[in-house]
Amino acid sequence: MGISNLVDADCQVVVRDINLEDNGEIRNLVDFTCTITLNDVSSWQIDMHTEDYMALNSNGHTFSLGDGIMFLRDNVQIMTGPVMLTKTHYITGMRTTSIFGGCDNAYLAARVCYPRVSGMILDTDGCYRFTDKVVAEGLTTTIDTTAVVAQPNLIVTDASGFLPGATATVATAGTIAGTSFVIAAIDYTTNTLIAATNFGRAHPAGTLVTQTNTKGAIVDNPAYLGFDTRSGPAETVMKELVNYNAAAGACVDQFGPRAIPNLVIETNFGRGANVVVNSRGENLLSQIQDTAIAGGVYFYVTQNGTKLEFEVYTGADLTNDVIFSTDSGTLAEYEYTIGLPTANMVIGVGPNAGVDKIMLPSADPISIKQYGRFEGWESATTGQASDTPAEINTNMAATNQIALLSEAYNAQLTLTIQETDQIRFPRDFYVGDTVCVMIGDEPINQVVTNLNYSVPAGSGSASGSAALAFSKRQQTRVMQQIGVQGDLIRQLMLNAR
Repeated sequence: MGISNLVDADCQVVVRDINLEDNGEIRNLVDFTCTITLNDVSSWQIDMHTEDYMALNSNGHTFSLGDGIMFLRDNVQIMTGPVMLTKTHYITGMRTTSIFGGCDNAYLAARVCYPRVSGMILDTDGCYRFTDKVVAEGLTTTIDTTAVVAQPNLIVTDASGFLPGATATVATAGTIAGTSFVIAAIDYTTNTLIAATNFGRAHPAGTLVTQTNTKGAIVDNPAYLGFDTRSGPAETVMKELVNYNAAAGACVDQFGPRAIPNLVIETNFGRGANVVVNSRGENLLSQIQDTAIAGGVYFYVTQNGTKLEFEVYTGADLTNDVIFSTDSGTLAEYEYTIGLPTANMVIGVGPNAGVDKIMLPSADPISIKQYGRFEGWESATTGQASDTPAEINTNMAATNQIALLSEAYNAQLTLTIQETDQIRFPRDFYVGDTVCVMIGDEPINQVVTNLNYSVPAGSGSASGSAALAFSKRQQTRVMQQIGVQGDLIRQLMLNAR
């Protein structure tokens, strides 16, 4: 695909050292290309003559793993990120070195989400576990089945954390007086406390039972199910995940701190839809991406002085201000493709086992009507012992929706833009903003999700080039709107907009 030169570009590629300090501009490059990607790790590549690359690694300066770049245009910082790979190539007497890297979102991909943010513990059997411990004394449960007089068995809702030899107190319920008893044995599979003596009263279901006299025993917290569960506005949850897994709130273990050096988090504004996120070993970047999709927000890690700052934002609606069209000379080329979906009907899989497994089906009926049925299977988890079936279904519905957003449509719209004095990147738009594209006579409003940029030899007041791409679901609607799939589909989508 042809690329149109940007107008009056002033580009700089600056080396940053391991301390995030400016280590000088790279001027002797053969080529620089980058792809700026919404809610993901952007990528960049610099090609240089090896001798020029070696010169950057002399006199106390370095440009290698651990260092990075700052890419600026019109003195505006567009992207910052680390060096991730270097490669030197020799052919017929000439050596070239290519340096590859990503944006600072890459640091998020270097962490996983701990199911217990305070870290693993060394348990009494000598094994490490993600678990939560509580004092056994004071744990409570409720009677599940009314006690049978002259029988020692007391069936409760959850016997976890109760110990043989401890004392338990049954509260007074109505006219039925309370009592205390010694727990002789416990059947954890049926949640049955077996008393040392028979019960003399029919304690009713729902009555509170409290464990006492455990001699200071420490047990697994029965309320902890092995997940780090967070809920609230998407921005709040995302920033908590980053804080506790990669920033100041991250734990320190025997291998050192989990916190990424110099990573800070901007002020929380509580933007985005409410979400529930259960974490247990997921890649942090992937978990942040899914949360952003569910919450309808965007994010990036960017350099701010000598700090890396995690920021969440919402794109601007620029559909009345940024319009790309062939008539205005701002749209040099466009290309669109459309393919079959990966899945447009998904079954969410929740907790429990066997025939008690909770399932939730979800679908995109428009995609099914257009392409036929493509089925998928999505695992969802619940992190609260007290979750009701409705809460579990809500969690599974969110998981299903994330899958459908990425899998129910398979289309791509790519533009080659020609900048003018009126429309210029990044002054007038950025990834995440909604712009208008004229495809023939049809105005199409799209969120910019990718921007490819290149700078030729001789950085500094250099000319560059750019192309845009847009989100999957909106791209498919573009295809349908302009009649690629025929009048019936066109009418369906026009009515569904």
